Amino acid sequence: MTGSTAAEERRTMEEKELSAAETYSQMFDPYLDNPPYVPEDHAALYFARVNVFVDGSCVGFSHRAHHVQLEELRNDRFLLAICRDYPERKQLGVVIENCTYPGEKSGRNVKNGEFSLVCMGALGLPVSEKLETAFRYEEILQMEQETGTAYEISM
Repeated sequence: MTGSTAAEERRTMEEKELSAAETYSQMFDPYLDNPPYVPEDHAALYFARVNVFVDGSCVGFSHRAHHVQLEELRNDRFLLAICRDYPERKQLGVVIENCTYPGEKSGRNVKNGEFSLVCMGALGLPVSEKLETAFRYEEILQMEQETGTAYEISM
């Protein structure tokens, strides 16, 4: 198989995946019972929701197109933005809900139009792993200084 043929096949598969997600998003109605979404490759789909709490109150959440581990959040722009939005607070509570949407084949991260389905709630929230932790503001802000995340955010 030549390099261009492999690239063409990948592009064709990506177009089919996008087409399947687009078609499903157009027919999806959150108020009705919908048939389940079936990815073109029949794979299980990985995604996550990161919920953030300040002083016990939920202040935001973020969908991710892959499973998230606690270590990844120490240098997370979303958490840094929340620290800036609530400067008088001291601690962030974080709950990660890693989700696996069932499929017939091995899993992969959501991509292309499938992430839109995650955001609109069309895939539900099939939690396969739940992780919880708390970060002190100083931890997040110190990591910002060490890694230059602030520069990246302000760009």
